[in-house]
Amino acid sequence: MSTPAGSTLDRQVHVASQALPAAGAFLTPAWQDIPKGTTRVTYWVTYTRGAAGGFVRTEAHYTNGTEDSREVILDPTLTTVQPDGRLPVQLEQLDGPQPADAGPITYALTYERLPAATTAVRLRLAEAGVVGTPGTVAVALTTDVEADTAEARVR
Repeated sequence: MSTPAGSTLDRQVHVASQALPAAGAFLTPAWQDIPKGTTRVTYWVTYTRGAAGGFVRTEAHYTNGTEDSREVILDPTLTTVQPDGRLPVQLEQLDGPQPADAGPITYALTYERLPAATTAVRLRLAEAGVVGTPGTVAVALTTDVEADTAEARVR
């Protein structure tokens, strides 16, 4: 899909409603191409538990067309080895909210300041609460460009 640089991507179905894989395995959707210059991606996750205690685990992935990277988090534990200070980097997995009942819940995950030259994104998902009774999930995706970035591009 080709989209003009600096434009937004209106709601796209990233994952059509389906059961998550058994045994906590990850569902890996196809890459979603995004407009050049995209700075923000929001995933609209709808999850219905398969059993009480169920919840979904997610991993945000980015690609520049060659390398595939996951979202990272910095461990706030600082180690000092003079003259350096070290913070461990870990690959992020997010555990979604646990539904109170058998009805679906929808929540938004927004990732801002995507890696430079990101050409496509995807959100991997797995049942993490009750892996023997996976729930169902659907994901929509939207993108946009931060206002100051879009303004700078026009100048």
